[in-house]
Amino acid sequence: MDRFKITTIVSLKAGNNISLITLNNLNISVPKKILVKDLNASFNTNEFIAILGQNGSGKSLTLHTIAGIRKPSRGNVSVFDNDIDSLNRRDIAEKMSLLTQDSDDVLPSTVFDSALIGRHPHIGVFDTESKKDIQMTIESLEKVDLVLQKNRDIHSLSGGERRRLSIAQVINQNSNIILLDEPTNHLDPYHQFKILNIFQKMSDDNHLIIATMHDLNLISKYANRCLFLFGDGEWILGKTEDVMTEENLTELYKVKIKKINHNGQSLFIAN
Repeated sequence: MDRFKITTIVSLKAGNNISLITLNNLNISVPKKILVKDLNASFNTNEFIAILGQNGSGKSLTLHTIAGIRKPSRGNVSVFDNDIDSLNRRDIAEKMSLLTQDSDDVLPSTVFDSALIGRHPHIGVFDTESKKDIQMTIESLEKVDLVLQKNRDIHSLSGGERRRLSIAQVINQNSNIILLDEPTNHLDPYHQFKILNIFQKMSDDNHLIIATMHDLNLISKYANRCLFLFGDGEWILGKTEDVMTEENLTELYKVKIKKINHNGQSLFIAN
């Protein structure tokens, strides 16, 4: 397969969707290796973008570069048509939220106080939280099934509950752009679907969701576009139904991936 040709598959802004993030000739490197080379892309409102690739292919680094917490080796990231380097951390936090793989609070805190952190970018430096902030925090905890635990110390929570609490912070932040690094980590199947349904609904409501993910069947169900990272500089970006082919996935993961149809739904299995 000629991946140099495939890297030209880039879906441009569609309909009335507004471009929120633009990547211009983005290069991401680690010592002695280019992971992502000359990535040009525009990500818009009402999109759910999945980033796929093997471990070490640059998925998390790409997400962190988009978030402005890591510098690209070349190129730049624009947020709302502003170079991200021209924005201060508070400006970025108002526009963009990031769920990392190891999100965790190290200081003693209740579940409610931890979830309330999501409102901090919207609260003035010398202000206290408003009734609206408190209500939004309660609603965020309700969405992730933690409202009954709101007075518990976070260190008494299980790994899955802590993950849901970190997700509640992101929901509570209510940014236009939501970056998720493996959002279903540590979640049981029920909460995997519940959380992804929440973010899909947010993407339908003028948010942009960009998530690193591994589960091909969940990606096929929720993402409208996919970014494949091969870890050698090359990449593919396109509509999910166009790029999630057996050939592309087999080359991406270096294992035979078979696509089958089950009751009208595409399923992916390692063969």
